[in-house]
Amino acid sequence: MNEQEVFDKVVNHLLKQNKKAAKFPSPYRSECMYKNSEGLKCAIGCLIPDDKYQPYMENMRSDEILNEIGLGKLNINFIDELQKTHDHFMVREWGERLKHIAEKFNLVYRAK
Repeated sequence: MNEQEVFDKVVNHLLKQNKKAAKFPSPYRSECMYKNSEGLKCAIGCLIPDDKYQPYMENMRSDEILNEIGLGKLNINFIDELQKTHDHFMVREWGERLKHIAEKFNLVYRAK
């Protein structure tokens, strides 16, 4: 997959899911996950094929996961921006944030 294909997949996934993939260790703190117990996935988690996902991946960096699933040649800054969108922005901000990423990396924003 190239960056545009990854971007399209992540955009459509996040906007359709419309919810963070996280676990909640306390009422005041949550931890984002690649895939949580409800089956929700983050920006990187949606790139991991279901048959390749393993719980130990939750302790891996995104670049390690991308190498493991054959996407290691992607621009890590681009991947980090996608992950930050999921982890650090409110769901209602995702659309605008993803449009900003498209501009920054010369991609086409074409959410379905």
